[in-house]
Amino acid sequence: MPELQIGNGEGDVYILLGEVPDKILNPQFNGAKAQAGDNKFMLTIDKVATYFIEKINDQFIVTIKVKEKAKMADVRVFILSSVLGALSFMKNMLPLHASGTVIEGSAVLFTGNAGVGKSTLGAAFYKKGYSFLTDNIASIVKGSENNYLVHPSYSQLRLWEDSLERLENFEEEKWKMREKVNKYNMVLNDRISISPSPLRKIYVLKQKQTNTININPIYGSQKVELLLRQTFRIKLLKGIGSQKNYFDLLNHLSKDIEVSVIERPTQTFQLDDLVNAVLNDLNCNPN
Repeated sequence: MPELQIGNGEGDVYILLGEVPDKILNPQFNGAKAQAGDNKFMLTIDKVATYFIEKINDQFIVTIKVKEKAKMADVRVFILSSVLGALSFMKNMLPLHASGTVIEGSAVLFTGNAGVGKSTLGAAFYKKGYSFLTDNIASIVKGSENNYLVHPSYSQLRLWEDSLERLENFEEEKWKMREKVNKYNMVLNDRISISPSPLRKIYVLKQKQTNTININPIYGSQKVELLLRQTFRIKLLKGIGSQKNYFDLLNHLSKDIEVSVIERPTQTFQLDDLVNAVLNDLNCNPN
């Protein structure tokens, strides 16, 4: 898995190729492609693979049955998205659909609806000299020092073709995620965080018919609702995660962490202006 780095110590997730069950018995969640229940999760992607996760004692076993003629690059895409999101729920984390960067030692996350520019903004911060933390999924846990920690993910950005055109002078290696999709993995070679970072702030990106960039803080129940909507694969929670643990973490996070909405112009994507607006909002000096 070239997307991942070699770590230290023992892991609690094991990924292997093999046979998988036909279905999960008595699932609590039963969707078109996924089933979940009783510490188990199954995902079937046509022409790619079937993925089966089972928690056994304190270990998580991910077994993958690859479809005939499937490309392993396609198989890995779903390991690092849906499977990773399911594992986050099973491990009582809160997975946000977000990209993240490290600014002055703390994690800053960018979330929002698909196509709003989360990964592109994360890439812009990396280009400016900030450390990369995560893309696509930001898994959050409560830390031991009464704070919240964001775990690093694979050391690549996932960018659409038009986003690559906006990011000029990027020398990093890149390749297509899937043959028929114009989305690319961009390999990052340095400034990659390998340890969890304390969470400082979450920004929700939105497009609006405006000529200016506006950053507005949100409070109370609106904050909870926004983070709930931006939780990665929230439908899976019913079957494979502790709903009590999730909502306890969500409620505490909403009380303790600042969340602001960034309204950016629909017609243009002013990356430098966006980066500077975030840094000004955080009272940080540019790198």
